[in-house]
Amino acid sequence: MILPKASLVRNILAEIKDNSTGNISPLDVRQNLLNIIDSVHRLTEGHDLKAKNFETLSTRSTRVGDRAIKNLDLSGYVTVDNTAVGFEALRENYSGERNVSLGTLAVCCNIHGDDNVGLGTHAVAGTTTGSANIGIGSYTLNNNKTGDFNIAIGHGAGYYIGKDDSYKFYLGQHPINADYICANTDGSALTPLLIGDLNESSLRLGVGVKALRVGAALQVNGNIEPHGNSVSDIGSSSYRFRTGYFHERLDFTHGDIFYHNSNNRFQFSNGVYASGHLTTEKTATVGETMSVGGMLTASSGVTANKVSHFNANVRNSADIIPVSQHVSNLGSLSNQFFNIYTHNIKVNGIGQFTKFEALSTSHFFNKVINLASSGINQHLDGGDASGEHGNSAPSDSEEFADPYLTDEEINGAGLKVSSSGTGYTRNYSFLFRSPDSAISSFEDNIYNRTYWESNIGLRTAPEGNVHTGKVINRDTVGIYAYDTQKPLDKHVGMTISSGKVYFGKTADSLLANGIGDINFINDTNNSGEYIVHTTAQKDDVNITHRLTANSSKADGTLNGFDLSYISDSDLTKPEFFNEKAGQYANRFVIKSYHNSSVPKRTFTFMQDATDGIVGFSNFDNSENMIPDTALNIRTTGDALIRTTAENLSNTKAGLQIFARENCDKYGAELTYTPQKDRLVLFLYNNSIRKA
Repeated sequence: MILPKASLVRNILAEIKDNSTGNISPLDVRQNLLNIIDSVHRLTEGHDLKAKNFETLSTRSTRVGDRAIKNLDLSGYVTVDNTAVGFEALRENYSGERNVSLGTLAVCCNIHGDDNVGLGTHAVAGTTTGSANIGIGSYTLNNNKTGDFNIAIGHGAGYYIGKDDSYKFYLGQHPINADYICANTDGSALTPLLIGDLNESSLRLGVGVKALRVGAALQVNGNIEPHGNSVSDIGSSSYRFRTGYFHERLDFTHGDIFYHNSNNRFQFSNGVYASGHLTTEKTATVGETMSVGGMLTASSGVTANKVSHFNANVRNSADIIPVSQHVSNLGSLSNQFFNIYTHNIKVNGIGQFTKFEALSTSHFFNKVINLASSGINQHLDGGDASGEHGNSAPSDSEEFADPYLTDEEINGAGLKVSSSGTGYTRNYSFLFRSPDSAISSFEDNIYNRTYWESNIGLRTAPEGNVHTGKVINRDTVGIYAYDTQKPLDKHVGMTISSGKVYFGKTADSLLANGIGDINFINDTNNSGEYIVHTTAQKDDVNITHRLTANSSKADGTLNGFDLSYISDSDLTKPEFFNEKAGQYANRFVIKSYHNSSVPKRTFTFMQDATDGIVGFSNFDNSENMIPDTALNIRTTGDALIRTTAENLSNTKAGLQIFARENCDKYGAELTYTPQKDRLVLFLYNNSIRKA
C-alpha cells in the first residue's frame, strides 16, 4: 500500500510498540515493511535529493555521476542552472552558470564558463574559461581552451580547433579516439563536411574544406550540381550575381564558349546570332561567311580566314593585323600592289629589294648606342643630299638617353648573333644581367653586382690583357694556361672551390686525402719528382715562410714560427754572436716566437763549408748563432741531453763516438743497462771492444 510518510510513521508507532508483552505479530512487521517498500518514492517529498553520486541543488543545478561538479564544497563555489550527467561531467566548474554536460568527462575542464553544452564522451572537454560553446558528439571541440561561441556536431568534429578560437562551426564525423587525438593534435589528415565562421562581420561556410579564405561567404572543395537536370537556377530575375569568374569554358546543351588564353580569344562552337546591334571595340574574326545587310564599319579591324572581295576602296582608322604570326602575305607574286605609300617600314626578318633608292643614308657615327631608352638621338642618322656624312655630328661626350625600364625589365638586353651550317644551328649572346642579390654581402656596390653575360668565351690578342679589380664566380673559379703543343694535356693553373685553393691540373681530383685550405697537387701522370719552389733571383736575400696565430695583437708581437733560408747575415747580432769573418754562413733556420718580436728559440742547419752542422739555442736573435761542431747546443739555462730506451725489454741507452768510419771500429761507447744497473765505457780499436 502506498502511504505518505506521516501515515507510515503513525502505523509503525501504533503497531510495532515495545514487545515486552509479546503483542507484536509477524503480520504487523511484514505489513509495515511492505508499506515502506511501496511508498519509498514518497519519503523524499518536499526535500532536495542528495547522495554520493546524485544531488539536486537549491540553485536549480543537478549532478548525476561520480565526481560530477566535484567542487561543490570549495569556498566561494557558485553553481546556477548547471546540469552534469556522467563521470566527472563539469568536474572543474567553479563559478559557471547554465552549462549542460551529458557524458563521461563532458565539459570536465571548464572553470569559469557559462552556457556551454557538451553531449558525448569528452565533449567540449578542453574548455577552461570559454562560454557558449556547443559540442554534440564525443571529443567535439577537444582542443579549445578559452574560445567562445563555437559549435561542433558529429563524432570528433572540430577536435582540432585552435585553443583560443571563437565563432567556429564544424559538422562532420571522424573515426578517432583519445589515442588518435594525442598522436594527431592538429587533425592534419581530417576534413569536416562543413566548416564555418559564425562571426557576424565575416559569416562564411565551407563545404569539404579544412580552412576558410577571406572573402567568399560560401567556399566549396569540389563540383556543384543541381538535384536534377535543367531544373534549377543560379540567381533569379530579381536577385542576380554581379560578376561570374570562370577559367576557360561555358558549356551549354548543344554548344560551348571556350576562352583561349594563349591568344586571348573566345571560341563559339556554333553560330553567333545577334538580334540587335553587334559592336566590337577591337577585332571581330569570322571563320567562314559574314553577311552584312547594311554598312560594315570597323574602327579597329576586320579579319577574314578566306578570300574577301572589296570592289571599292577599303579605308580603316586602325591597324591591319594578320591572325597569326609569319603566315600571311600582303599581295602575291602574281598579284602585286603597284605602290605602297608609308611613312615607316619596320622589318624583323629579311628586306629584299630589286632596286633600293635612299634619299639619305644611315650611318652609326655616334660613339654610343643607347638600348632600352627613349629620347631624341641626333647622332644616329647620318647622310643627306649633300653626302653620306650629312646630318651626322658625333658628339665628344654622349650622354645617356632617358630610361624607361627597370633593371629587372632590361634583364637579357644586349647582342645576339646566330649561325647555321650543315647539321647545326648556333646562337651566341652578350646580354645584360640585373644586379645579383646573392653577392650583396660580398659586393655592396650595385654596379659591381651587375654584369654582362656571354655564352661564349672572351679572348684578347696574345699581347693583350684584362684589367679588373677582382675575378669572382659562384662556387668555383680558376685561372689556367694550356700548351698548344700538347692538345691532349689538361690545363695547368689555380682553382678556387668551396673556400679552398688548389694548384695543379684541372683533371686532377680536388678530393685528395688530407686536403687543406691551400693545396699543391701533383699531376697524376707525373711519376717523377714534384717540386714546390720559392726562390730569390739574387744572393744575399733571406727567404722566410712565416706561420703565426693571434696576428691581430695590438702590441705587434708574434706567436708562431719562421722557416728561413738565410744567405745574408746582416741581422741584429746577439750577445754571443760567433759568425767569423769570411765564413760561409748560409743556413736553414727554424725560429720560434712567443709574445715577442725577435726569435726566442732556433734550430740551425748549416748549408755547407763549415765544421758546424746543426745548432740549437734559446738566445734572443739566435738565428745568427753559428754551430761550431756537428751538433752544438747553447742555452741560457741548463743544457741537458737525454736519450732513453723507454720500454721493459732487455735494452740499453748510450752514446757512441767513432772516428775514421761510421762503424764500431775506432772510438768509444758509453752504455747504461738497467737490468744490470751498470754504466759501462767501451773502447774500440780496430773493431776490438774493451770494457
